[in-house]
Amino acid sequence: LVVILTLLAFNAHSAVFFYDDLVTNYVDGNIVGQNNWLQTSTATNSPIQYSTGKVIVGPTGQDVYKAFQTQVVKSTVTTLYTRIDITVAAAQNTGDYFFSLSDPVGTASNFYQRFFIRATTGGFNIGLQSTSGTGALTVWGTSLFTLNQKYTVVTAWDMVAGGLNDTFSVFINPVFNDRSLLTAEINSNWNSTTGTEPALTISALNLRQGSASTAPTVHVEELIVGDTLIDVGIIPEPTSFSLLGLGITAILCMEILRRRNE
Repeated sequence: LVVILTLLAFNAHSAVFFYDDLVTNYVDGNIVGQNNWLQTSTATNSPIQYSTGKVIVGPTGQDVYKAFQTQVVKSTVTTLYTRIDITVAAAQNTGDYFFSLSDPVGTASNFYQRFFIRATTGGFNIGLQSTSGTGALTVWGTSLFTLNQKYTVVTAWDMVAGGLNDTFSVFINPVFNDRSLLTAEINSNWNSTTGTEPALTISALNLRQGSASTAPTVHVEELIVGDTLIDVGIIPEPTSFSLLGLGITAILCMEILRRRNE
């Protein structure tokens, strides 16, 4: 009963705003026109391709977006978690962003939580930029990641009351759904003085092909946005399940002893 009530409590306070496994109802070819993916602005060169369970985002050409299944109302969410499973095939020294959230749907300018990749000796670094505008710096992590290796990247966007003061944390391959147990690769403040925070809603997810001299080539395999780590598919390590099992066993044993002593 305790376990059931705990699970119900989690479900009552969580939501999934966007989910795409990039497997169901896809065929190889241009991603635009499949499963509600649409083109951003008018650039049609080098269309983003879908190939056997992944989207291939190249260094230059067409950008695309997809609306959330449920729009995020910023004032009702404490933290917005975004999960993106990626394999970086190539990177450039300067670096550029290939992924963002946005509002309104189809915008060509209001991009938030920009996710960057840049080459470094032996692999690549990961970076985050809150938005564009004066003072909008890319905050880079220091860990070295390996090309052609899959990573699960989860970004926590903390919605702090007031203007220009939200914060972001990026976690790589998280193995706990308790955030206090995780170590962030990146911690960043909202560091633009001209790009305002989205006032009311966040509505879409974007894949971007940037400059040929700066942008990476990234294979994207899964996209989820929710308001808990559980919503975006982060589950505890087996040791945590073992502890849960021991706790349930202890409760049952205590109940048996209580009944015998009645």
